[in-house]
Amino acid sequence: MRAAQTPPARSPYFADFDHTLLAGNSTELFIAACKPSFLAALVELLVRRCIPWRWTGLPQWFRLRDYACCLCLILLMPWNLLIWRRVAPGLFARLESRMVTERLRRAGAGRVVIVSFGMAFVIRAMLRGSAWQDCRLIATPLLPALGRFRAGKLHLVEGHFSAAEIAHADFITDSRDDADLLQAAGRGELIAPQGPAISARERLYLPLRYTAAAKYTRSYVLDQILLVDILLVALSISVTPGELLAALGFVPFLTISLMGVYEIGYYENDMVAARREAAPTLKPAAARYRDFPIEPDAWLWSLATGALGLAGAHWAGMLGSIGLAGGALGWVAMLLVLRAVFYVYNRRPPGSRILLYPVLNAIKFGPIFFLMEPTKFGVVLAFSQVAMMWVIYITYRYGGSHNEIRKDNLRFMLFGIGAALLASSAPFASLGGLFQLGAILAWLTLRLCKAPALALLRGRRRQAAGPLAAQSRA
Repeated sequence: MRAAQTPPARSPYFADFDHTLLAGNSTELFIAACKPSFLAALVELLVRRCIPWRWTGLPQWFRLRDYACCLCLILLMPWNLLIWRRVAPGLFARLESRMVTERLRRAGAGRVVIVSFGMAFVIRAMLRGSAWQDCRLIATPLLPALGRFRAGKLHLVEGHFSAAEIAHADFITDSRDDADLLQAAGRGELIAPQGPAISARERLYLPLRYTAAAKYTRSYVLDQILLVDILLVALSISVTPGELLAALGFVPFLTISLMGVYEIGYYENDMVAARREAAPTLKPAAARYRDFPIEPDAWLWSLATGALGLAGAHWAGMLGSIGLAGGALGWVAMLLVLRAVFYVYNRRPPGSRILLYPVLNAIKFGPIFFLMEPTKFGVVLAFSQVAMMWVIYITYRYGGSHNEIRKDNLRFMLFGIGAALLASSAPFASLGGLFQLGAILAWLTLRLCKAPALALLRGRRRQAAGPLAAQSRA
């Protein structure tokens, strides 16, 4: 019966902010706007992705996570308070929900009370200059009590309004998590979330973030980059255990440098080249990265990690006569070549990309080989990787079952053939030596064991899930 009563003229009208009055998320927008973006990206990664906030036991643990991230950004980069104050009003003007605004205007701006778990300084800056800048705001202060992260919105407003005022109030929100205030208010309305879901990480560049989230998968990137590309290069240029250890120290930086420019090509392939295909294979996540700052951020990271890698190689004495200055100039030139090849590749018709595909794969290793000469065994190993990927791509382009090809088996076979032909034509010591050959064969063998190990692991998981599934059916 209470919902049918007409509330008093000055009863409060509570309004949620994120995805209600604002067709977006204010916290995500603030994090994405912080400068310099590379430092904001690192803070966001470390604070929000690497700390197990679920272990706090809080039902709404992400509130504490987001607060901690914003606080760290302010403490490390306080100038972002001024930056946010400048850009926030424009963001709100662009993302204000017209439907919710119209309802609140009809109720009267003097009644509106914005209630949010977002940061108060973030929301207040967005409201500046709008029709709601003088509205009462109940949000998270810079130094909140820990209990704020456990309580619901009813607890927030109870400190400012009496039970009678709440009982005659209106409340509009998009979140079912606000059920306590929806039930307590005289008239609560649950609406559909306004605006699409956004995430700051989709607007903050980190190397391989797009590749792992929108192009492939995180596990694929970890396996392909860490356990294939980096190890393959390190094995190809090392003939002693000491050289291998040194290479494992600097090759990851050089590989990430190359993959940064490679990722520009991946992004371009999804956003530009896919339009030329009748049935492009795009992950749904790719659409969320339309505003991803792939350039110039990828270039900055590539140059920085390339510099670290070259410095490590110079310190290890593996740059040879080319020196650090010559290596730096050569590295920049090869990054530009990689970008040019991928640019051409993405603008060719799909059928004509077949001849450029092995060139793209070879450039994953070629720049490093230019600076640090690989052994003959190393060249054969790199060639076996490029040839294996080319076979899979040709099969894919001609409609074959490319997923049925055992990549590790094919790579091992190609290396075996090449190494045998080399051994029959030159002294063994001149090919790379016993240590390098043994290390390469050990790596190739371990790669062969990967598929059976994963199959065994999946089988054990199914066996473990079997009794649980049977119990749930019972």
